[in-house]
Amino acid sequence: MRCGISTRLAHDQRLACEHLIEIARHGFEAIELFATRSHFDYRNPSDINTLARWLDEIRTQLYSIHALVAESYTSDTSG
Repeated sequence: MRCGISTRLAHDQRLACEHLIEIARHGFEAIELFATRSHFDYRNPSDINTLARWLDEIRTQLYSIHALVAESYTSDTSG
């Protein structure tokens, strides 16, 4: 059985290789990409290529993409 985790843990930050390294260091083999443009710009081909390189370098697999219907995600509920 493979264990995976979502990058939603860092949704309030721009996704960086350090996030993926930390995930892999804790033994997770698969990643669910939390796809908000404020976290990871899934419309930018350069960012997509960079993510692919990071995953290859740390030997972690992109398992799924959590695609939201909003441009960004915040935990602010003050409305």
